[in-house]
Amino acid sequence: MKKKIVFQLFFLTFSLCCIIIAMIFAGQFFFFHYWYIDKEKENIQMQLEQYYKSYETTQDEKTLQNIEASYFKQYGIMIARLDELANIKELPTGNYYIDVADKSNPAQTSRIVLNNIFNAKRDIDYKFGMIIASIINKINKTLLIDGISKDGGKTIFPLSMSIRGFGESFVTPNYNEIFDRYKYDVANPSVPEFHLDNRIFVERVLKEISFTDYNNSKINNTLYDNENFADRILQFQADWISEKVNLKEDGWSQSEISLNGIKYIESIKPIIKDGKIKELIYTLTSLQPLTKTTDLMKNYYVYIILFILALTVLICIYYSKIITKPLLMITDKTQKIINFEFGDKISVKSKNEIGVLSQNINQLSERLEEYIKELQNTNEKLENDLEKEKKLEIVRKEFIAGVSHELKTPLSVLQVSASMLQDGISPEKNEYYWNAIENEIEKMNTLVNEMLDLAKYGSGTYQIQLEPVNIGKLIKKIHEILQFQVEERSLKVIVNIEPAMVKGKENLLEQVITNLFTNAIRYTDPKQSIIVEVKEEQNTVYVGIENKGNHLSKDDLNKIWDQFYRGDTSRQRVNGGTGLGLSIVRNILELHEAKYGAKNTKDGVLFYFYLDKYNDTL
Repeated sequence: MKKKIVFQLFFLTFSLCCIIIAMIFAGQFFFFHYWYIDKEKENIQMQLEQYYKSYETTQDEKTLQNIEASYFKQYGIMIARLDELANIKELPTGNYYIDVADKSNPAQTSRIVLNNIFNAKRDIDYKFGMIIASIINKINKTLLIDGISKDGGKTIFPLSMSIRGFGESFVTPNYNEIFDRYKYDVANPSVPEFHLDNRIFVERVLKEISFTDYNNSKINNTLYDNENFADRILQFQADWISEKVNLKEDGWSQSEISLNGIKYIESIKPIIKDGKIKELIYTLTSLQPLTKTTDLMKNYYVYIILFILALTVLICIYYSKIITKPLLMITDKTQKIINFEFGDKISVKSKNEIGVLSQNINQLSERLEEYIKELQNTNEKLENDLEKEKKLEIVRKEFIAGVSHELKTPLSVLQVSASMLQDGISPEKNEYYWNAIENEIEKMNTLVNEMLDLAKYGSGTYQIQLEPVNIGKLIKKIHEILQFQVEERSLKVIVNIEPAMVKGKENLLEQVITNLFTNAIRYTDPKQSIIVEVKEEQNTVYVGIENKGNHLSKDDLNKIWDQFYRGDTSRQRVNGGTGLGLSIVRNILELHEAKYGAKNTKDGVLFYFYLDKYNDTL
């Protein structure tokens, strides 16, 4: 045991040293790296704020270009000022463009800006050269232009250009990115002009051109002679026109980008006039000097290694003292187990003998806790079963008493009528006795059917498949069936039904509404009203059946849903009720998980329930 623990101490100490060395390398390559970038961002931000002050006070273009050139030389910050279409406003070598005019209205001119194309040396494309040669040599002056414009066509950034009759077109870099943003269906390609959003497709005649002198090799077409900067401006223009760029309106937006394996800080500031972005200050700063800073860290490795050795000694001393900690934890845990406290676990994860002992104690604690919980659950289950058995016994007794009471009267009538028929007393009343026997048999048949329905719906095993039900149509159908009973008692039925579809089982809901409707007919005084209402709410549908008449007592309202319950026994018998109708209603509504109830109104009693509204996701 002693050797195993000593080996463990050595292994842990060695592992910790390795972790420390790994953290040093990680710190060198990540922490110091990002710390340097944050500092560099702050420095760039400070320099750009200084430049912006010069920008606000300087009106001369050449002066601004000289300031921008000095920022590149001193701080490595490349600066370009762009217009609202992200074109370079003016290159140090001049502006490059094509001025064109409308054939039918020569006074309507447009300028095709080419600064970005020349700056990135995309003008060397042979298709572009063919178009320019044709224009310069006056072979054809008619241009077909597909481009983007934000000022109604006065200034155009070309997506593609071609000459009438020339099969090839010059396509701007990043054409596909911009096209996806502004694409449209050309229904009739022969039509010479289209306008959609900021996208235009026009045919124009050359008016004036401004190009570089291709014979002068001394002219530098690129800004600061940096290809990454020129290419990035083209990419930014595509993103800007495609509305993929999110900028701060009141400051500089900074982000890190990588171009050809070199990281840069990209900073952009919008110039807003009259609530619109009229100009952009775009800057790019290389982070290539970062490697020089990380190389300096190598000089400190000797000191770091010495520090690790000293720290290792201290850790070994510390570990020798904490061996007893698991033993103390084990002692504390066993004391808690004695007191039936099983919540806390021994958090010793080692594989030595102390760790194995700790795991065994934890397992013992868990099993004891599980056994005690099982005993408690078993006791609770037994108590619940006994309570359910008591309630079930009460229900059985009440049910037997109710059935006996309900069958007693019809059996008595049957017995008397059969005796009268058998003895031949009062033969003139034979038809009356036969009718009495038939009526009582019908009542007993109804009682048996309702008892079977009640047992089926209340069994807990009966399940229903929900379907869409037109509740208003169903109520109208039942109203027509019961119309004879309504007229027989001289009742008035007021129907307020909103069209609504509910989730339910139609035949069961028909039984619910029939029972409630029949109940209302029985207990409504002649020449009084029955009000049937269906109202659609947010997620449910309300159904209410109110009969005008005497109110129910508070005790009756609580017990009317019980089987065989009658608040007024004699009245029930007169009206032919079995005392099971509302119990069946309760069980069916509970199968539908519906909210239901009964309450006294101003003039009578209202029975109501709520069903879930049907929708297409059922």
